[in-house]
Amino acid sequence: MEDQKKVKRTGKRIVLDILFAALIVFLIAASFFEFSQRVRNSVHSNAEQTLHDMNHESALLLETQIKRDFEFLHSLAAIMVEDDSIDNKDMITRNLRLGCENYSFDRMTYIQPDGMAYTSTGAEQDLSGREYYKKALEGQDAVSGIIVSAHTGKEGFAVAVPVYREGALAGVLSGSYLTETFNNVVNMEVYGGESLTYVVETDGSYVLLPRNGNIEISKWLANGDSKEEVSRKMHSGESGYASFKDGDETWHFCYVPTTINNWYVVTMVPDRVIMGQAEYISQMALLLCVKIGLALLAVGVYVGLSYRRNERKEKERQELSRMDNERYRVLLENMDALFFEWDLTDNTLVCSQGWQERMGYTPTLAEVESGGIVDVNEALSFAGFLESVRGGLSHGEEEYRMRHLDNSIFWCRVRLTGIRDQQGNVRRIMGLIEDIDTQKKREVQLMNQASRDSLTNLYNKKATEEQITFILKNERRETCCHGFFLLDIDDFKGINDTYGHGVGDQVLRDIADCLLRLFRTSDIVGRIGGDEFAVFLRNTNTREDILKRARELIADFRRIPVTEGQYVSCSLGVVVAENSEKDFESLYSHADDAMYEAKRKGKNQYAVYGE
Repeated sequence: MEDQKKVKRTGKRIVLDILFAALIVFLIAASFFEFSQRVRNSVHSNAEQTLHDMNHESALLLETQIKRDFEFLHSLAAIMVEDDSIDNKDMITRNLRLGCENYSFDRMTYIQPDGMAYTSTGAEQDLSGREYYKKALEGQDAVSGIIVSAHTGKEGFAVAVPVYREGALAGVLSGSYLTETFNNVVNMEVYGGESLTYVVETDGSYVLLPRNGNIEISKWLANGDSKEEVSRKMHSGESGYASFKDGDETWHFCYVPTTINNWYVVTMVPDRVIMGQAEYISQMALLLCVKIGLALLAVGVYVGLSYRRNERKEKERQELSRMDNERYRVLLENMDALFFEWDLTDNTLVCSQGWQERMGYTPTLAEVESGGIVDVNEALSFAGFLESVRGGLSHGEEEYRMRHLDNSIFWCRVRLTGIRDQQGNVRRIMGLIEDIDTQKKREVQLMNQASRDSLTNLYNKKATEEQITFILKNERRETCCHGFFLLDIDDFKGINDTYGHGVGDQVLRDIADCLLRLFRTSDIVGRIGGDEFAVFLRNTNTREDILKRARELIADFRRIPVTEGQYVSCSLGVVVAENSEKDFESLYSHADDAMYEAKRKGKNQYAVYGE
């Protein structure tokens, strides 16, 4: 009887163990399917963000290039007006050809007010019907849509600016690109070159096509899963993400507006490429689930046959816990970003191993709490950020400059997250620190490109005016004064006509080098016209110091060679900025009067306004 009871109890226990094992298998399978779906969603979300970020960068590159094109055309137009070449067909053709040789345009055109155009190839044609020409005649910088070149029969687009002489519109100067040439600006490879990048207009017509293949625009506009929404967003200047079918292939695409006409940057990538990552992770997860299932089955059988089941299960639980901790440690050590976790209950700090490898030290809790891990000028801000999360802010993100052990500085993005207990109190603060130094330097580089003269690397006219205006409005002048120089190269047109623009350009670069050597880094030095330069002497002690610099400038210019035996000279207008000169326009007007007084007296000298 007792044996029968034991057999019965054993049978029930086996049944219970089998049911438990079946439940585990079910949970593993359910967890796997849920995990796979989450992986797919996460991969799609990451792909959307990747395409969106890439399109924004492509749009920025496109807009920056067009802005540079406008600046180049304005500079060339000023030179052509200055040397009166717009009245001579041969000189127009020569200047246009030089412009193409020294810049990235495939072709350049000067269009007279009546629409007759002279090109860099020597051809003449009537462009009076071009919309970009009409817009430029209205005094606006213009970018055309896609046009077919009558010269080559190839597609491209044009960039145009108005040309003024003595305040009156004298014509239009334009440069054009073939689409096959300009494609390099926005074609950025992603997903191993499997993506396609377009520039299109809101009506679906293309501006630029990808180099590595093409899907007709009508397909992804007509077959997309949200056609009306895509159309609405494009006409509203919004960005978006959608998908469409091309045969058996599913494509996902992201579209981002630019500031140029109604152009959009669109990048698309096949679903199979995106999901390649998810499939690999899912396969690894399935393999892991199978192994875990087999392990649990083996453990269940073993436990069912062993009287030490509870003890061994406890040991296995401890082992799994140890493995989880080990995985957590390995994860921290292999993260690209730096990581720290502050346990507010125990007042302890755990940091990833990357701190020692990348920073040269591992911070203490006191250093983190006081902001000692960031630059000293931002320590108080970081400590306040940390305290706000400690006080209840769920999460936040800020940018700081961090200092290595060797005192070198780099930009980083700090994300702080507060972990709460069941009562809602913050018990842990997790910090993730990502290196964004390259991104910051890229932003600074783009800003510098927009404010610099391409030939001399001095400030351009706009940047020069903005810098001087800022100083005049924000700096007091109680015990010191400012000086303003406006100088023009004597007979510079003769240098260009006699020796060519190559020599003229080198003279301008030599002059820029001379000005940078002569003046302080705190002074503002800019090229504001073809051969016209401006210098703002900031916080000079006395009037005599300003005049001394004027004499030095005149003397140094006489040492700049044009050719062997011939040297440069200039006419210099000087203004000592007293309290009456509160804006750039006044300084420029007074200096211009003084400069022409120096020219009237025979050039190669300076004149002071008011004397």
